[in-house]
Parts: sequence; structure tokens; C-alpha cells
Amino acid sequence: MLHVECSGMPYEIGLQHGRAAKEHIGRSIAFYTKLFRLTSKQNWDQVRGTAGVFNDRISEKWPQYYQEMQDIAHGANLDVLDIIALHVRTEIAFGQWSDGCTSLSWKAETQSFIGQNWDWMEEQKAKGLDDSRLPVHLGLRLALKSSLAEVVMQALEKVGMASSAYMLIADSKGACGLKITCKAFDRRHQGVEEPGWLKDTVTRVERIKALATKLGRNTTGLSWEEFSQLFDDHEGFPCSICRWEPTSLGMGGSLFNIVMELTGRRAIVRLGRPCQVECVVELRFDR
Repeated sequence: MLHVECSGMPYEIGLQHGRAAKEHIGRSIAFYTKLFRLTSKQNWDQVRGTAGVFNDRISEKWPQYYQEMQDIAHGANLDVLDIIALHVRTEIAFGQWSDGCTSLSWKAETQSFIGQNWDWMEEQKAKGLDDSRLPVHLGLRLALKSSLAEVVMQALEKVGMASSAYMLIADSKGACGLKITCKAFDRRHQGVEEPGWLKDTVTRVERIKALATKLGRNTTGLSWEEFSQLFDDHEGFPCSICRWEPTSLGMGGSLFNIVMELTGRRAIVRLGRPCQVECVVELRFDR
């Protein structure tokens, strides 16, 4: 796994990132070229044209992110529109392609766990778009700048999201799942239409609830291993919490799992499916 450490001003971070990840960025462009051709009927030149709609707005409203993307492009010997296209990939393919990630938060008396299986293509929603708002992946970047979940939620609600997304925002005091569209910002999961685009979503939600409820009966406390094990569940395979299924773009499945304990500021990333771990990376954050 590529490990890149960047520091400095936005332009310095971007340049370091672009140079170190040049090969990986190129592979991402190759993959999303195929994806957009399949889901949005656009070739890469057309995708760059769509990205151009966001170019001026991002540079005017969020210049620090734009500066960083400019220098990622510089470092990778690409045009800035290539990098913007990758950052607005959710907006370009919105409502036309689905992943099946499973996430869970757990607040105990002395611990605050959050975890997710990230499901996507092995090679690598409610409809609506408003290009005057912040693209989803820049919204995720915004979330990383604060240590308080409530501050993040207020910031995201203020700027608004350009398209649809679900975000699980948490800190050591608790978590909140946000359902966001270009017209709605919902903390209580009311008022956002659910089109039912992925048939096994309801099944996986009910399964993770059942597993968590059963584990919650344990009065001796929750261990890291017990929480992590929730994501290595195969009921309903191949469309299970730990998933692996053929798609029109090749095999799709759980590419990695991440579990964080926010009180202790520690995270474990397991690359590969939770049942077939290829590599383990531990992250720690100083106070």
C-alpha cells in the first residue's frame, strides 16, 4: 500500500501528493474512464467538461482545496481538470452506480468505536445535483479538519453538498449518520426519499443491527476484536456485510475494513476482505 506523508501549505501538500501518487492517480483515471463510459455514457473528455463546471466555483469558494488540486495535477503531470474530475466522481455518476458499504458506530462508557467495510470494485442514491455546492469528496476532506462531530455537521450543513451521500460522523462523545442530498440535510433520516437502489441494503442493515444487539448483551465490555468481527459476516453471501460479487466492471467486494476507537485515537485498517486480510496498518494520533 502506498504511504504518503504530506505537510506544509496547500500547494506544498498537493505537489508532494501528486509526485508520490502519480502512478496511482493514473490508474484511477483509467478505471473511472471505464466507469463513466458505462454509467454516464461520457468519455474522459466529456467528463473533463463536466468537471469544468465545478472549476470556477471551487476556485472561488474553496481556494485552499483548489490550490491543492492544482498542484496534485502539477506533481502528477496532469491537467487540473483531471484531478477535479476524480474529486467530483460522485456528482458525475450520481444515482447511476452503487456501492454497498456497511458502517457502524458504538458508544460505550469509556470507548467510542466506529467502523466500516469499504465496498467497491476489485480494480479499484438519491438523484440530484447542484454544482454551486461543495462536492461530496471535498466535504469529506472538510470533515477531517475538525476534531468535533457537531462542528463538522454544522459546517457541512452551511455549505451544502452538491449531490447525494451518506456520512457517518463521529468523535469520542458519539456519532451521527447524515443523509445528504443537494436539497436536504437530514440527521434523523426523515424527509429523504429512499429509492431502494441496492436490494441488499435493508438486509445488511437488519443484519448489522442484530449482530450489534446480540453483542450489546455482553455486560463485560466491548473488545476491539469483538467490534471488528462484526464486519466479517457472511450471512446472505455474496451480498453480505463482507461481500464479494461479480459486476459489469469485474469483481466487486469489500476492499478494506477500518475500525477506529476515538477515545484512544487509534485506528486499524485491514486491507482485503475482513475474512482474507492481506495487510494490516495501524494508525495512531497524538493529542
